[in-house]
This record gives sequence, structure tokens and C-alpha cells, in this order.
Amino acid sequence: MSLEARLEAATTEYQKLQKDITNAVENLQKLDSQLQENEIVQKEFSLLKDDSNIYKLVGPVLVKQDKAEATENVARRLEHIQSDMFVFFSFFNFFLFIVVIWICIVPL
Repeated sequence: MSLEARLEAATTEYQKLQKDITNAVENLQKLDSQLQENEIVQKEFSLLKDDSNIYKLVGPVLVKQDKAEATENVARRLEHIQSDMFVFFSFFNFFLFIVVIWICIVPL
């Protein structure tokens, strides 16, 4: 394979990696936004009295929800988001490791 062909192949792979990293960062930003939003909701719930009315938007309708149930739902959502972020960082670190290996091993 000529040097020009190898450079072109390496450039194509590099562009693909850039696209993958961009997508991964966008996904992380979405998760971080959801995490912050749910943390704010959790803090607001902690300020409410136990007999306060809480309403959840289900489609176009507001549905009354028990404070304990709503608080539990937000706590579960936070756990799920944090778990997703942990998985994301684990895979992203592995991905970066593979990229570094690829850069070091694949000769031009």
C-alpha cells in the first residue's frame, strides 16, 4: 500500500474517531443536564411539607402525585442517571485507551 493510500486511510479513521467522540460528548452533556435537573427537583422536594401537593406532567395533563412517591421516583431517576454516567465514563476511557494504542501501533 502506498504512503498516500495509508495516509488517506488514517485520515478517514481519524475523522470517524472525531465523530464518535463528538457523539459521546453530546450524550454526556445530555446526561449531565438530566442529572442537574433532577438534583434541583430533589432539593425543591426537600423544602416542601409532607402534605404539599405535587403534580406530574403526563402528556398534556397534570396528575396529582404523593410526595413520598414523587421523591422516590426522583431518587431512582438520579441513581439511573449516575449509573449511566459511570458506564459512559468506563466505555469512554476504554475507547480512549484503544485510540492511543491504535495511534501507537498502527504505522504509517
